[in-house]
Amino acid sequence: MKSTLAVLATLLFYSSLFSQQLQYQRFRFNISAGASNSSPIEYGHGGPLIIAAEPQYALNDKISFGARLEGTFSFSSSTLLTTDYHFNFKHFIRLFAGGGLGGFKYASQPQLIERWGGMARAGFDEAHFRLCIEYNVYGKYYDPFFGYSGPNEPHGGYWANRYWGITFGFYLGGGRKRHSKTTN
Repeated sequence: MKSTLAVLATLLFYSSLFSQQLQYQRFRFNISAGASNSSPIEYGHGGPLIIAAEPQYALNDKISFGARLEGTFSFSSSTLLTTDYHFNFKHFIRLFAGGGLGGFKYASQPQLIERWGGMARAGFDEAHFRLCIEYNVYGKYYDPFFGYSGPNEPHGGYWANRYWGITFGFYLGGGRKRHSKTTN
C-alpha cells in the first residue's frame, strides 16, 4: 500500500512539472567564450582563454539540463553534465545558478592527466545572450617536472586544482515561445 502511494505521489509530482505551459522553448545550444584566472605554469588549467559549447534541454521554465564541452588554447578541456535553475522567468533578464559534474583533462609533460571534478556557476540570460561566472574544481596531480629550471635546481610540485572563469555567449534556439493569435 505504501509503495502504491509513493508511486502515485511521484507520478502526480512529475505530471505537475510537465503540465505547465512553457513560456520558453525546450531546446537550445549555447556557444560561449571568455577568460579564466589560470595560466599553464601557475594553475595547470591550460591558459586564460576559454571556449565552451553546451546543448541544453529545459524540463520546465525554471530548470534545464545540459552537457558542457569546454576547452582552452593550450590543450586542456572539460566535459560536464550540468543543470541550471532560473529564478525569475517572466522577465527578459533571467538570473540563474547552476552546477555540473564530470571530467577534466589537462596536459602535463609528458602525459595527459584526467581527473573528476565539478563546477558551480551563476549569471543571467537576456534574450539569446548569456553572461556567466563559474568556479571549477578538479583533482590535484603531482608533477615531478613542475617548476623545472635546470638539472641542479629543486623541482616537483602539485598542479592547483581550481580556476575561476567568466564567459559571454549566445544561444541558437531557445528563447521565448511566440504565441500565435487565432481569429475566428
